[in-house]
Amino acid sequence: TRNEELFLLSIIVTCFAVAYVTSLLGLSLGLGAFLAGLIISESEYSHHATGKILPFREIFLSFFFVSVGMLFDISFLVEHIVVILALLVLTFVVKFLVISLSVRSIGSNFKEAFIVGFSIFQVGEFSLLLAKEGLEYELLDNTTYQYFLAISILTMVITPFVLKKRENLAYRV
Repeated sequence: TRNEELFLLSIIVTCFAVAYVTSLLGLSLGLGAFLAGLIISESEYSHHATGKILPFREIFLSFFFVSVGMLFDISFLVEHIVVILALLVLTFVVKFLVISLSVRSIGSNFKEAFIVGFSIFQVGEFSLLLAKEGLEYELLDNTTYQYFLAISILTMVITPFVLKKRENLAYRV
């Protein structure tokens, strides 16, 4: 129809419809929204859809991170700070090594591999969605979930500082 408002409305309805159907199947709305994004990204109009939705990105990200923050128990962090910091270091080291070795195995030099390792060591946002599902299906207990949230949030807090220094860190190694 070449109607921009109808196009935007179609994108939004698709996202809500897929999210609703997944919730009827017993899955989360967040997982449904993720699947809707995958469906839209595979269409021939994906670039146009991205351009239409991009202005809403900051609002959606704000909702997402506020909701994650509301799930996090600060007193848990204070009570278990030593264990959380140890797990944080372990997470950083393991992810950094796996990523760096993977990049190195495809032929990149050590400096490039270290830069990539420093760039994506954090726990990703999609894992927060999966952990929430694990909690709902009792695959994770609340204590494990709180450890996971603490480590995820701390890696996201640390990431901007590491990104600023990643090249310097890589050239020192």
